[in-house]
Amino acid sequence: DASSAWSSDEEQEGEEGKGEVEDGGKGKDDVAGLDELRKELEKARKRAVQAEVASAKKLADVQALEIEMSKTKAEWSTVKVETQELKATEAAAKEAAKEAAKEVKETAAK
Repeated sequence: DASSAWSSDEEQEGEEGKGEVEDGGKGKDDVAGLDELRKELEKARKRAVQAEVASAKKLADVQALEIEMSKTKAEWSTVKVETQELKATEAAAKEAAKEAAKEVKETAAK
């Protein structure tokens, strides 16, 4: 009876063992699938971080360009003002030259 109980236990364990192997095989596939998903997730995270870094660099470049544009606009405004001042000075000089020529003619006529 003891030996038959022993072999009966072994048969059950063997059958259970077979079941575990089949389930274990599926479990291994599931684990492998999860590992694969984890790897893909990690790759996606790395790509997202790289994209975020690239985006931050581009934003910094855009901001630097905006600063340069502001400086250029300020310089252009200064040039416009200087040009207007020069035109006003030139107009005043022409007017003064006309007056001087008029005075010379009047003096020469006397």
